[in-house]
Amino acid sequence: MRKCPTTTTTTALGLRFARRSPSSGLLTARRLFPSSGAYRSQLRPAAVAGWRGMSTTGHGPAAPDTKDEQQPLGATTTPPPAIAPEAEAAPAAVAAAPKWQTLMAKAKELARGIKDGTVELYRNVKHTRRLRAVVRERGIDALTRREIRLMNRTREDLKALVPFLILEIVLPEATPFVVMLFPGILPSPYQRLIPQQKRKERERKRTVEALEQMRSELHALGGQRPINFTDSSLDDLVASLQRDESGLREKLEVASLPDGMVEAMTRYTSVWSRFRTQNGLRSSLQRKLDALRKDDELIAKEGGIDSLSEEEKEEAYYERRIGLAATSPASPAATVEPSSAVGPTDPDRERHLREWLHLSAAIRDCREQHRATVPDTSLLLLALRH
Repeated sequence: MRKCPTTTTTTALGLRFARRSPSSGLLTARRLFPSSGAYRSQLRPAAVAGWRGMSTTGHGPAAPDTKDEQQPLGATTTPPPAIAPEAEAAPAAVAAAPKWQTLMAKAKELARGIKDGTVELYRNVKHTRRLRAVVRERGIDALTRREIRLMNRTREDLKALVPFLILEIVLPEATPFVVMLFPGILPSPYQRLIPQQKRKERERKRTVEALEQMRSELHALGGQRPINFTDSSLDDLVASLQRDESGLREKLEVASLPDGMVEAMTRYTSVWSRFRTQNGLRSSLQRKLDALRKDDELIAKEGGIDSLSEEEKEEAYYERRIGLAATSPASPAATVEPSSAVGPTDPDRERHLREWLHLSAAIRDCREQHRATVPDTSLLLLALRH
C-alpha cells in the first residue's frame, strides 16, 4: 500500500509532530474536542476537502469513530462544508439592500406624488379659468354643484400655495415639520402625501372631544328647560327652536355664543386656531356654516342625496363631520356594529345627512319667509342625536 507523504508541524509550545495527511489532524481535533464545534473555525477548506477525499478513496475512515457515539446532545459528527469569504459577506450585503430599496421607493413615491399633485393643480386652474368665463357670460346658475366646488377648491389651493412656496424657499429644512404640525398648509392635490391613517385618528379624537364639550355647553345654556336634541323628532326640534320655549334661539346665534361653545364648534368643524381671537373664531365659524348651507342648497337643487355619487357622499360626510365620532376608538361609548360599519352604504350616516339637509331647508325657508329664524348652529348640534 502506498504511503502518504508525511509533514512535520511545530506547535506554539515548541512540540513537533508528524501528520500523514490533512485528515489525521482533523480526526485528532475531533477526538480532543468531541462536543465542541470550536475546532471547525480553525480548519482550513483544504483539510475538509482532504478528509472528504480520503473517505471516498479509502485512505481513511469513512465513518466516525465509535467514541463519537458518546457525544452530548447537540454535538455533530460531521464537519460543516467550507464557507468561502465571499459567501460570508453575502448576507450582510443582502441585509443592507432593503434599506436602500426602501429609501429609493419612498423617494420615488414622494416624487410621483409631487408630480401628480402639480399636474392636477395645473389642470384645475385651467378648468377654473374656463368656468369663470362661463360665469361672466351666463351667471353662476349655469354651473353645476361639482363645477362650483371645483372653483372654490382651486381658489383655496392657490391661497395655500403661496405661503407653502415661501416656506419652501426661505426655510426648506423645516418644511416637513411644519407640514406635520399644520397639514392644512398643503393644497388639496398634495394632501395624499400625508399619512392619512394618523390624520384620521387625530380628527376622530378631536371630534369626540368637541362633541362632549358641545353637550356640556348646551346643557349649561339650557338651564332648567334645555332643548332635547337627542330624543325629539326633527320637526319637533325645529318647532321648539322657532317657538323659543327655552330661550335658546338667541343664545345659539354665532354672535351670542359663549366662548366655550365657540371653541367646541370651531374644533368640531376644524376651523379652530389658537392664534385667532374670539371674534376671528366666530367669523371663521360663520363662514363655514354659510358655505355648508350653500352646498346644501345646491344638493337640494340637483335632486337631493340620491343624486350624489358614492364619492360625493363621502365628501359630504367628511365636510359635515358625519360619522367621524361614531367610529372613533377613543370614545368609550362608541360601539360599532358589523352592520353599521363606516362605508358607502352606511345607513346611519345617510340618515344623519338627510336630517342635516332637512334642517338646512327649514332654516332656508324661515329666512326666505322672514319668520322666526332657526339658528345655523343647530346643524352642528344634530350630531348629538347620533
